[in-house]
Amino acid sequence: MKKIVILLSIIFVYLVFNQAWAQNREEPPAVIGIVSRSAPDSIVLRWLVDDVNLFNNGFANGYIIERSEENGGVWSDFKSVAVVKAWPKKQWIDRLKMLRDTSQNSYKNFKTAYELLLETTANPTINLSDSDAIMEAQAENELSFLYTVIASCLDIQTADAMALRWVDRNVTSGKSYKYRISFADASLKSKYSSTEVEAKAETYVSKSNTVIKTIENESSIIMNWILGEEPIIGYSLERSQDNGKNFQRLNKSIVILDEEYDEKGNDIATVVDTTVVLYTPYLYKIIGHTLFADEIEIGQVKAMARDHTPANAIFVPNPEPTSGEKAVIEWRITAKMPDLKGLNVRRDSDREGDFNLKLNENLIPPDKLQFTDENPDPEGTSYYLVETVDTAGNVFRSNPVLLVLVDSFPPSKPVWSMGTIDSTGAVTLVLHINKEKDFMGYRLLRANQEDHEFSVFYESYKRDHFVQGTDSVFRDTISLNSLTGHVFYKAVALDFHYNQSKPSDALKLVRPDTIRPMPPILKKLLISDTAISLVIVPSASKDVGVIKIYRKSSADTAWIAFDEVLANERAYNDLQVTPGQNYEYRLAAIDTNELVSNFSFSLSGTPYFPSRIDVIRNFKAEYDSDAKQVFVTWDCIPLKHNYDQITSFVIYRAIGDSKPERYHAVKYEKQKFYFIDKDFSTGVSYKYSIKAITKNGAESLLLPLMLVKIP
Repeated sequence: MKKIVILLSIIFVYLVFNQAWAQNREEPPAVIGIVSRSAPDSIVLRWLVDDVNLFNNGFANGYIIERSEENGGVWSDFKSVAVVKAWPKKQWIDRLKMLRDTSQNSYKNFKTAYELLLETTANPTINLSDSDAIMEAQAENELSFLYTVIASCLDIQTADAMALRWVDRNVTSGKSYKYRISFADASLKSKYSSTEVEAKAETYVSKSNTVIKTIENESSIIMNWILGEEPIIGYSLERSQDNGKNFQRLNKSIVILDEEYDEKGNDIATVVDTTVVLYTPYLYKIIGHTLFADEIEIGQVKAMARDHTPANAIFVPNPEPTSGEKAVIEWRITAKMPDLKGLNVRRDSDREGDFNLKLNENLIPPDKLQFTDENPDPEGTSYYLVETVDTAGNVFRSNPVLLVLVDSFPPSKPVWSMGTIDSTGAVTLVLHINKEKDFMGYRLLRANQEDHEFSVFYESYKRDHFVQGTDSVFRDTISLNSLTGHVFYKAVALDFHYNQSKPSDALKLVRPDTIRPMPPILKKLLISDTAISLVIVPSASKDVGVIKIYRKSSADTAWIAFDEVLANERAYNDLQVTPGQNYEYRLAAIDTNELVSNFSFSLSGTPYFPSRIDVIRNFKAEYDSDAKQVFVTWDCIPLKHNYDQITSFVIYRAIGDSKPERYHAVKYEKQKFYFIDKDFSTGVSYKYSIKAITKNGAESLLLPLMLVKIP
């Protein structure tokens, strides 16, 4: 019963989703929902009623169909074009006699509707759900309503017999029509709302095709997709094992799906094939059954069931301790694994770690039972595991094992943290301290050029040189009067066995100068409503690193180091400005020794206010025939600055072909962007437009006119 209720809810929502009532209006108690399908020479209408009592009245007394035609953009008044009534009982019986093959769905659907509507004591002959759901549904008053509606969606003749379908063959290809349906029983007029549908006599194009995603399990293949706009009442699954030459339908009756959603809130449909064979390629076709009793293809997808059970017959013993620079890891295969493709060896410093470090570049062949780690960690703890990879890509990891290494490796190459030379020639050198447990100290070396031979000037083998256990700090003194502008340093680390590391990379330090650079020139300012552009003449000094930009606004009391540019930059755009506020700028050059030049001459400028704004979106003007008023609506996007805030919106109106004139001003209020016009005459056309005005006097452009015809 749950599946059927969900199905009907989907059907009714689809039929009326384009007919939503205006905000704050009370929705009528019942609706006749209507959809259409077009062809160049005809338009098919299908409708449903979401109230069982009204449905029974329509079955007994029929429906009136009214139509409106479009001519040159103008719709005609609705006129009655048909009265649709249910078949008399004799006509039902005559058709049942014609349907001799009782195994066909056309017979089952028609017989179900006949028994539930005309033979109310009978049970349905169509299997639309499981037996428990049918028994539960039969206990409810709306059983006949539910099953007959579904039967009308599965068979054209059943829909015709129930007066729920009509074909308009008096149409002109390419022309548009509107339809609405009402009950023939005029006494019901206040008890329901009749929706409208617009259709054009043209070739029907399905919007149902979509992308189907698959999950390939060992014993099943799951397919799911996002539900589209097509009114689908159920699905069928077809499968091909010859790449689409022949398809076999896997379900005997249509599949009615439960309500599902993905993480983004999209409606999701899911079907499962459990009759699969491993690694057999299948081509699936999803078929949708529509409200018009036909089948359309939702999509096709290829998939195959795949093995997800990893090869797990492996044992790794603890490796032998080693003092060398290599570690040998061995393992044993404890059972036959015919689908074993290869192995990987992984390492981690923690037994419970992730073992993300894979040591082998390519898969190790299944017949190989050992691997050599060419670069084991000489200081840290090393755990190893071996993982198997089968032909399906499944992975199994062995037990982690610990490798004991005898420490015989030199310290790692030292890494410089920083180095400085002050104006007196005093040098401060900082190294990142080595982390080895047997680390003893450093040898420091110096040269005036990087390609010269470095000479030792200091040796440190005591930990009292370490600062807070993280850095090693050293001092040196050099002469600033030298033909070379740089000095280079290297460091070598030693352990307690006097194993010597590789030399560090050379640290290049610049001998400082004492002459400040020449200041740059601020040539001129280019001003707009959103930015001030600085035109810069760079400093003439060659060792300038950056040009510092200083700014002071009319709201500031002191200069602010606002930003900086590279030494050769000739322009800078200041986008952090407010129109109407004055800004003053000056520049200073900073060389590679952090020497600062004098300030340039300052220039000032004021960004001007904008005269045009663009803030109005989604402008509409529509006539509400029920309320007898024109409803003008729009959206307004926020502006960047407070001076630009909107104060009002001006509505313009033109009568007929006259020029639009100021008609009404609407004060700006957040979330209240509408205007209601009740001052008009019937049978006259009006045109509306709008513009926004800020408190600074800026205006938006007048939007294109929206035509509203008053009937």
